[in-house]
Amino acid sequence: MKKILSAAALILFCGTLSFAQSKTTQALDDKFEGLSLYFYKNTLRMLNQKNDPDFDALIKDIEKMKFLLI
Repeated sequence: MKKILSAAALILFCGTLSFAQSKTTQALDDKFEGLSLYFYKNTLRMLNQKNDPDFDALIKDIEKMKFLLI
């Protein structure tokens, strides 16, 4: 039972962190004029020219990544 509660708390905490990052990047994007780039998993796979399995493992859970240059 304790493991289930710990797992649920971890999932809830991680979801909150990802939302907080989205709010922060959106606030920076609104405040400063800059360049916003979006990278999706397929785009990131194109960067893996050597078919490095470590790079594939690194990007496996990424759905969308926002790069903000201000």
